[in-house]
Amino acid sequence: MRRIVSLALLTGLIFSSALSAKVLSSPDGIDFAKPSLPLVVKFFATWCGPCSATNALFEGASAALEGKAIFVKVDIDKYRSLANKYGVRSIPTFVFIGTDGAEKGRSVGGNTTQSQLVAKATSLFNLG
Repeated sequence: MRRIVSLALLTGLIFSSALSAKVLSSPDGIDFAKPSLPLVVKFFATWCGPCSATNALFEGASAALEGKAIFVKVDIDKYRSLANKYGVRSIPTFVFIGTDGAEKGRSVGGNTTQSQLVAKATSLFNLG
């Protein structure tokens, strides 16, 4: 029993570490004014159904562009001032920020697909 619990804890830690390497769950430590790589920022709320429905596509897009862009999720209830700064009025909102700190584009709503997110980031950031 002890080995199973230890393995479960270890597996959870490995999964969490792998996930956090692709999608940052907090904007803390991110320099939005001059990021080292372009940013794809998902503004969301924990109570928002469409926001939850887009988690897998956001993670998939992050994996597709790993090393080319930084993907970060921003909870609008915890980081209201950041949401206000970017004029977020509807969620989920995906904001694309270049290495110069300027917003390059955005997608609003839960009807965005993974391929659309990847294509938009690739186009806006000239990653092709």
